[in-house]
Amino acid sequence: MKRRADITDMPPGRVLTLLAFHAALSSGLSFAKAAKKARIAESTGKLWAERLRFQRSDLAAETPQMRIERLNGWSLALNGLGRLEEAAACEAEARRVGRMLDRLAALEADARPGDDAASRVGVFLARVGPDPWTSWETVMAYFAGLRALGAELAPDGKATWPDGMPDGVDVPDWLPEAPWSVFDEKGWEEEVGGAIRLL
Repeated sequence: MKRRADITDMPPGRVLTLLAFHAALSSGLSFAKAAKKARIAESTGKLWAERLRFQRSDLAAETPQMRIERLNGWSLALNGLGRLEEAAACEAEARRVGRMLDRLAALEADARPGDDAASRVGVFLARVGPDPWTSWETVMAYFAGLRALGAELAPDGKATWPDGMPDGVDVPDWLPEAPWSVFDEKGWEEEVGGAIRLL
């Protein structure tokens, strides 16, 4: 029986690119957009995802804790081969996911009735999706998609298109207006901007 590929089968120097692709795909970007962000061919990304078992179905069923376990497993395997820079990059990505989980938990714990910042984040995330983690990934995927299309993003999520806006860019229901044409500055800050800065 043929052995399934694992992270150690990736040629030295390619793991960092793989990590960028994996993170983009995990955040909800399509294969095409994730590949563009990682600067690889879409076919290459699909091949990596198949061999290393992080296809769409795998990622859809993957909890944040499972993702951390996957990344730490990659780190240990690479460390065992002396590929220390790549191992450290996998570990750093696992820590980033863990920090975001902690951040979301802290915001949820701090949320109180009233107009405080944590409460506004909770309201924003509840509007986006069924739970804070899914909501955060949805938000990150959307804004990463804008960046991949050439948008420049401000810390509050507002966007500009220095090279012109492409056709067919959508505005999800959870945003009160298009990030590139914000007319209600106060409303954007209260509903979106403050939450995105905290996240």
